[in-house]
Amino acid sequence: MRLRVALICLCAAGIGGRTILASDIAQTEPKASASAPDSRNAWRRPGQNGGVVGGVVSPPKSKLPSTGKPPSVWTLDERLSIRCNRALAQARRGERDGGVQSFGLSVPSGGRTLDIISGKSHPELFLPHELFEIFVKGVLDPNGRHFYSIVTKQAGLPDVFLTQIEALSRGYIKDIQEKRGLQSDRSAVGHALRLADSVRFESKLCHDRALALSAARSHFGAAFDQFLYEQVAPGLTANLDEYSDERVLRWREGGCQ
Repeated sequence: MRLRVALICLCAAGIGGRTILASDIAQTEPKASASAPDSRNAWRRPGQNGGVVGGVVSPPKSKLPSTGKPPSVWTLDERLSIRCNRALAQARRGERDGGVQSFGLSVPSGGRTLDIISGKSHPELFLPHELFEIFVKGVLDPNGRHFYSIVTKQAGLPDVFLTQIEALSRGYIKDIQEKRGLQSDRSAVGHALRLADSVRFESKLCHDRALALSAARSHFGAAFDQFLYEQVAPGLTANLDEYSDERVLRWREGGCQ
């Protein structure tokens, strides 16, 4: 299963968007779900959705279901009940297609899009592990780290927040760096190593991500999830070319265990 990451625009209240590059993230599936949809996501910068490059005017207020609670306190069941509902996915796609006025250069859009999750309209539909992964990779990027250093102050978090996140995520960050090293090796040997150990390594990366997220929550409390949903999610747009599979998403959120 592949979660394709393209350009990510990190936007926070009162701060202009910044763009960072992130590499592809390979995910393994539960062994019993070989035929299940793999819910591949294309994360794109706002303004480049639907085959148009340029500015956008925000869509009207969503008519889709909501619990009325802040995005950070939704339960996993609540998130998945809406995200994995195909009728609602079609409504989200229609909402985006019909509600966003775009201008600029029109270009052909690649592939089909069955669902669109906008962090501005529906931040609650992203799962915590997805936001955490984007955040940690942003912290590892020099531009992303500078951006987050500003955002954390705005969110009222301590100056040492990013350093503490790195310490709490040491094992997960090591996995990310190891994977990047393997991906950068274009030799035949490097390719063979990636194939031979891909399933075990991806499961380890998924497990270590869950441990790091749990450690951050334990250390910072509810403020950490609030940070993810108020400062990270609004800058993301996910274009899904397959409908979200509830069992696969639960499995990932649980650390692929």
